[in-house]
Amino acid sequence: MCKEEYVGETGRPLCIRIKEHLEGLRRITTFTSLGEHRARRHEGAHVDVAVSILAREPDIVARKILEAFWISAKDPNINRK
Repeated sequence: MCKEEYVGETGRPLCIRIKEHLEGLRRITTFTSLGEHRARRHEGAHVDVAVSILAREPDIVARKILEAFWISAKDPNINRK
């Protein structure tokens, strides 16, 4: 399993957002951060992923602030900078 991290927020159902990320991984597309990561770091090889919920927040402004906090705290290398 790849140990590199990605942090993102969504106000949509998590299962839908995860499916979108997994589709990006499957297609190895550079249109998504995870697809680009698979293409560049794993030469297209299969990559297992794990998902963790870092926080829950229904308010979009507070959710964006939490996302910025976690990106700063974890410095995930898959996130586009």
